[in-house]
Amino acid sequence: MTFTRKHVYLAVSAFILVLLLVRGFWPSPITVSLEEARIAPLEVTIEEEGKTRVMDRYTISAPVAGYALRIQHEVGDTVASGQVLFTIQPVPDLISARQREVAEAQLDAANARLRQAEEQLALATEEYRQANKELQRIEDLYKQGVGSEQGLDQVRLAAKRTNSQRNSAEFAVNVAEYEVKAAESAVRTFQFSGNRDDY
Repeated sequence: MTFTRKHVYLAVSAFILVLLLVRGFWPSPITVSLEEARIAPLEVTIEEEGKTRVMDRYTISAPVAGYALRIQHEVGDTVASGQVLFTIQPVPDLISARQREVAEAQLDAANARLRQAEEQLALATEEYRQANKELQRIEDLYKQGVGSEQGLDQVRLAAKRTNSQRNSAEFAVNVAEYEVKAAESAVRTFQFSGNRDDY
C-alpha cells in the first residue's frame, strides 16, 4: 500500500485533533492561596445601606413668624426641659397688614352692595305698589263691563311679577346685611389682634 500526500495530511490532522482533545480533557491544576494558620480574633464586616428609625418624635412650633437664627446644637446632643434650642427673630407681620386692608375693602364693598340692594328694594316696592293700583283700577273697570279679560290677565301677571321682584330684592338686602356683618367681624378680628400685639 502506497501513502500519498492526502493520506499524510489526514494522518497529521487526526493526530493534531487527538492531541487537542487530550489537552482539552486533561485536568488543569487549581490555583490556591496559602496563609499561615494562627490564632487571632475573628472580624466580620458587612457593608450595606440601612435605614434609621426615630423612636421619639417631637414637634416644635413657633408662636410668631420670623427667621430662626443659627442653631448651636449638634445632632445627638441631649437637651433639658426649659433649655433654649434656638432663637427666632420676628419679622413685621406684612401678611396680617395686607389681610387687614383686604378685610376693610371687603367691608366697604359689602356696605356698597347693601346700599345698592336697598335702592333696588325701594324701586321694586314702588313698582309693586303701582302694579297693585293699576290692577285695582282694571278690575273695577272690568266689573263695570269696560275692558277685556285678556287685559285683566296681563295686569294680574304684571302685579305678580312685581311682587316676585320685590321679594327677590328683600332677599338681596338680607344677604347684603349678612355680608356686612361678616366683613365687620373680620375687621374687628384684625383690630383685636393688633391691640393684643401692642401689650
